[in-house]
Amino acid sequence: MIPEKMSEWIITILLRAVLGILCIHFLNVGLIKYGYPTYIGINVYSIPIVSILGIPGIGLLYILAIFW
Repeated sequence: MIPEKMSEWIITILLRAVLGILCIHFLNVGLIKYGYPTYIGINVYSIPIVSILGIPGIGLLYILAIFW
């Protein structure tokens, strides 16, 4: 059986992943609509970064996309 703390942690990570994917998607759509050529792919590298870091992870991905 999974301890209660562990299940809370798993649910938090999964919730951050889903919300992070949605944020990246809508930011991509909005930025492309207004003519900014920055695009972040939703893949096996971006999902763990957003899941662990949250909003700062999204900012990190966009900063890397702009300056890389």
